[in-house]
Amino acid sequence: MLNKAGREHARLVHSIDIDHVFNFFVTAYHVCDYVKVCHPGLQSAVNVLIADHDIADCRALCANAKHLRVTKLAQPSSQVVSNGAGAGMRGETTANAADTWRIEIGNRTVDVRELAKRVMEKLESFFLKHSL
Repeated sequence: MLNKAGREHARLVHSIDIDHVFNFFVTAYHVCDYVKVCHPGLQSAVNVLIADHDIADCRALCANAKHLRVTKLAQPSSQVVSNGAGAGMRGETTANAADTWRIEIGNRTVDVRELAKRVMEKLESFFLKHSL
């Protein structure tokens, strides 16, 4: 699952569009679920990981993207700051490599690429630390 998250991250870095953003954050957060199930002895370490601010943001994005209504988590919203972005089919956002996609979570604004990079680094570090 970590390898899949890495592939999704590479796609997001190359071309930031709604599919790549969705796929990365859903896959990345579910890495934590897989570790919980496959390595129950690491439960407390996983709890520390998912309490991390960036991983919590990843969870909020994952849950918000998968469900029409999320009642217990922050409700993120997003905005593409265009440097030449276009619009695709109705309801679809497209952006090019130079665009910045911002996620607003509570009173914070987070760059999608930067958040994805930090999430990927933290997951990889977790796997190295625990020899997974």
